[in-house]
Amino acid sequence: MLINTAPKSSYTGFSLIELIIAIAIVGILAAAALPSYTSYLLKGKRSDGYGLLNEIMQAQERFAVDTGSYTTTLSQLGYSVDSFGKVESAEGNFRLSAAACATGTLTQCILLTAEAQDNQVNDENGNSGDISLNSRGTKNGW
Repeated sequence: MLINTAPKSSYTGFSLIELIIAIAIVGILAAAALPSYTSYLLKGKRSDGYGLLNEIMQAQERFAVDTGSYTTTLSQLGYSVDSFGKVESAEGNFRLSAAACATGTLTQCILLTAEAQDNQVNDENGNSGDISLNSRGTKNGW
């Protein structure tokens, strides 16, 4: 019978190679996940603009029922506007303005545009963060 006389190592930790491999795997996973997370944050903050667009479009429809025409003056709908006549969203990610649609007059169609502010301006594809909605239901940037 053979007896192993080699001294037993009392060290039971990770080797440097194992540690480097683990760090490399974590780095690769983080590099793959970061763009998705950034995109998720941008899309999440867009709800601020969507909500304001829908809210003001409803106010525009009520105004049109009462007066027979839409309005580009958002203060007539009860909103506080800045010096440019735009309404800022609750979280400050968008500034909304109103204009007549290119294909009609204010009695026929209104176009609401929410201009992206700060980090909402461009997404990972380089697209503008602006979103718009008209009274005919056409959406852009959604």
